[in-house]
Amino acid sequence: MAAHIERTVTYQRSGKITRESASQFQNAIRGHWAIENPFHHVRDVVLREDACRVRAQPGILARLRSVALNCLRRHQVTSIFTAIFANSLNFSRAVKMAQAD
Repeated sequence: MAAHIERTVTYQRSGKITRESASQFQNAIRGHWAIENPFHHVRDVVLREDACRVRAQPGILARLRSVALNCLRRHQVTSIFTAIFANSLNFSRAVKMAQAD
């Protein structure tokens, strides 16, 4: 290791002193991305949620997306993108998949 970075924080009200290192900060960032990648990334990239122009009650559409993702994950699809594409081309297949739950 070439350098060790650490910060000491003293809270004024309680007088409590904490020490935080760069490795703790790095672990917190990795923990955040561990959540971001499998959930929000799929919603943003595959379902294009960020590009959605729905402004009136967007929560309803978000719930429908969640239902679709949960259904696909329950069927253990290997690629969400491929499964959505295949089901969009064959509506009866999507209905059968939803009814199987």
